[in-house]
Formats: sequence, C-alpha cells, structure tokens
Amino acid sequence: MNILPEAKDAITPEILKLATEALEIQKQANGLLDSLDLIKNQFREYAQGQKFNMVVEGLGKIDVSKPRESTQSVTVQLNKEKLDEHADVKAKLLKAGIIAEIVSNTSAAKASVSIKPNV
Repeated sequence: MNILPEAKDAITPEILKLATEALEIQKQANGLLDSLDLIKNQFREYAQGQKFNMVVEGLGKIDVSKPRESTQSVTVQLNKEKLDEHADVKAKLLKAGIIAEIVSNTSAAKASVSIKPNV
C-alpha cells in the first residue's frame, strides 16, 4: 500500500477500512456501469438515429435522443488586460453594446473525492 509520507500518521485502521470498502463498492459500480453502457448502446441501435421514449409502468422511463452532428463554431477571445490599457476604446465598445462586462460568482462546493479501484 502506498500512502503519501505526510499522511502516514493520519491513516487509522478505521480510515483504511473505509477506503477498502469505498474501493470495493466503486469496483462493483464500475462493473454495473459497464453493463449499463452495453444496454444503452442497444437502445441507440434500436432508435436508429431517431428520438425514442418509453415508460415501464412502476419502474421509470427510457429516453433516447437523436444523435448530434458535429458542428464548428468561432469563438472570439478578449484580452482583458490589454483592453483595460485602452480605457477609451473599452468605454466605446461598452457603450455601443459590442462588449459587456458580466460578473460571475462561483458557489462553494464540497471537496471532491475520487475513488479509482485497480480494475
């Protein structure tokens, strides 16, 4: 078992047991997800590129969407630092509605946990 040197003292038998249990469950889940992927592919084949929906009473619903064709798009990238150096140009572009300043916030999230069994 490889444990980072700075974490060796923090690994208790309980944590090791929890890690073992998590890896075993993830291994089982991976097997189930592989089986589910095979079934999903069968539904895709059945739908033959068309939209398909069905309800199994008391259990749930199966939806197959149409496949998406590949497309190409053009993205304009703005160098904010350079634009900020030219306040007069920035003001004109903002006033004309060519660019807009949008403030976005990132919400807090729980720490990510990745469980990768050796399969």
